[in-house]
Amino acid sequence: MEQIIYQEIENDKETWKTFFSKLPVEQIKIIDQIGKKIWIDRATGFVLANKKYYVLGYTTKKNLFYDTNRLNPYAINPYTNNEFYVSRRTFHKALMWRIDVLDRLETRLTDTKWYEIGRRCLFQIYMDLDMSILYQRELQLVRKLKSCNREFFDKIVKGDFYKRMYDLYHNYTYKEHDFNYSDYVMSKTYKWKQEV
Repeated sequence: MEQIIYQEIENDKETWKTFFSKLPVEQIKIIDQIGKKIWIDRATGFVLANKKYYVLGYTTKKNLFYDTNRLNPYAINPYTNNEFYVSRRTFHKALMWRIDVLDRLETRLTDTKWYEIGRRCLFQIYMDLDMSILYQRELQLVRKLKSCNREFFDKIVKGDFYKRMYDLYHNYTYKEHDFNYSDYVMSKTYKWKQEV
């Protein structure tokens, strides 16, 4: 388990200890920049010391080189919102990839950022189609990931995941767009609807 916190904190070791004492953390590591890989042998809390001090978060993973990029608060986190800013070319590429993943219910996935960009691109196309079909297909994919690719599943499913996911697909504001993929996506939607 890991959790991004990213909260400013005083430059005081006792304050850090008090903060992490409420969490499943056995040691505290101080880093000067996000992106380093650090060997950890037990559950670890991370403090970023770079002019100001921030509690980055923690991980309960043990005995590995931990990539602190996983605690980057500016990384795209799966299933947190539906906003995105990409070029048309990237939109097309991510959309086609995501449709293929959902169509085949592909589980050999590793890149959470691309997975999420593709999800957000497909979401934009679906906003004027039948969202319930996309939601059900997403659930099928997540359930298959849980049984076939547990490592990736653990990266995307955090906290109140199912409630967040439900809200993303049921409480949204429609936006006009000029992407012309509706016919192609509808053909896939028809196929997915038949498979339910």
